Amino acid sequence: IGNMQLLKLQSWENIFAKDVQNHREEELKLHTKRGAIRALNQAISNAVPTITLVVTLSAYAKTGRPIVASTIFTAISLFNQLRFPLFFYPMLIDSMANGRNSLR
Repeated sequence: IGNMQLLKLQSWENIFAKDVQNHREEELKLHTKRGAIRALNQAISNAVPTITLVVTLSAYAKTGRPIVASTIFTAISLFNQLRFPLFFYPMLIDSMANGRNSLR
């Protein structure tokens, strides 16, 4: 309360308000950037198993071996099991970024 009285007494309210507003704008920009990076990271993590499956089946087809339903369904099952570990990868990156920011 004493500091607020000093601000009012010296008529520094506007100067202080501008400084606070500038810091808030910088913080908002950082939060927006962080949200965009998190969304991109999540989208990539969700797409990786599907892309890996398509690339693997394409490489398998190039070897000249016949693609039968049992092979495709087995590959789909195995790559779906990758989704669970990859689900935690974006959270790991986010936690590491938060830890890095905390150490500053």
